[in-house]
Amino acid sequence: MTQKQLNNADQFLLNVHLKDYELTREEMVLRLKEKNSLLRYLILLIGAVIAGLWSNQTGTTNNLILMIIFLIIIPIISTILVFLYNWHDECIIKLKSYLQDEIIPKICKIFGTDDLLTWENFQQKSRQESKLLSYPNLGRLIFIVPILVSVVGYILIENLQNLTYIKWILIFMDIIFIIIILSIFSDINKKFRT
Repeated sequence: MTQKQLNNADQFLLNVHLKDYELTREEMVLRLKEKNSLLRYLILLIGAVIAGLWSNQTGTTNNLILMIIFLIIIPIISTILVFLYNWHDECIIKLKSYLQDEIIPKICKIFGTDDLLTWENFQQKSRQESKLLSYPNLGRLIFIVPILVSVVGYILIENLQNLTYIKWILIFMDIIFIIIILSIFSDINKKFRT
């Protein structure tokens, strides 16, 4: 490939576009770090649920407190974490689109070639070829674990005969939380594949 000499205006534009590219990539890395911190919070939440179930074996805890913690607070926290995780994914998708649709074409235009900065295109193509074990699916399934563990643990602690209508309504609400989380997974997975 012959090297193209850039005039001052092209060199200035190239520097601006490369700086924009660099800042956009840094923003994407920041969003990925934030997503990873949300996973750490979720793991702490799972640990808290298991510790709560383990400590209740003595039977000294108030049942109302257990019901509020296991059937209301933990599912709500888990769902909030999913929304935050999803928000970071949405931002990453927008940043990636900005790179692919705005910055990379401008840089390629300056050099007169299309084979510069092709990592994002390669990554998107390989993601589209991947099926079940794609990146968006793996990390998201863990968000259901605290809700399932808290509901199942509460049912095991209470025994099925002791469950009142309000407790069954709360368990049904937790199932709705799981359905909401799964629908969020489905929605973001479609966006990742396009």
